[in-house]
Amino acid sequence: MLVENLGQIKTLNLPDSWQSQDKGRPMSPGMSWEVNYVSETSPNTRIVFKGRGMPIDNASRQILRYVLSDQHPKEISEDEIVALHTVMGVATTGDNQYTNKNAKGSIEGPAFFLNKIHVEKLGPKSVLRVEGQFSNDYFYDGIIYPAGVAGQIIEELYLQSLDTDDFINSRDIFDTALNSLAWRL
Repeated sequence: MLVENLGQIKTLNLPDSWQSQDKGRPMSPGMSWEVNYVSETSPNTRIVFKGRGMPIDNASRQILRYVLSDQHPKEISEDEIVALHTVMGVATTGDNQYTNKNAKGSIEGPAFFLNKIHVEKLGPKSVLRVEGQFSNDYFYDGIIYPAGVAGQIIEELYLQSLDTDDFINSRDIFDTALNSLAWRL
């Protein structure tokens, strides 16, 4: 199945078994949006396209631009993870063990345990690839990238599941989809 025109993504291929749960949902400029795809065989697993709508601050945009530049190594330092807090999402993947030093599992503890973060090139565009698990047990593997004319808006495309086996079995599908991605440039 060809998925078309979701934010910065021009096209992306998903197996026919993955169907949108959000048909007819409008995407208005300046508004956050989310489109979910679920497979008949893995109902606890989703592939999500998400646009945050609101622009990020100038400092966050600059650190993201630097990290995604060709001059930056693929690996990201702990200080850069902290600086990318807003880019990654203040209440989601950005609230992790590097940005929130409270005890894991406590009320004030991080919402996300970051297993891996690096820069990945998908076609002509560099993206942040983030992997880990939320405190509510959802597994996450996704890309975070700038959108909009000046790169002020953040979009995400991610695989998420509560089921370990479904998540592992769906990762190849997700990687194949990422490799089929064509951007609106």
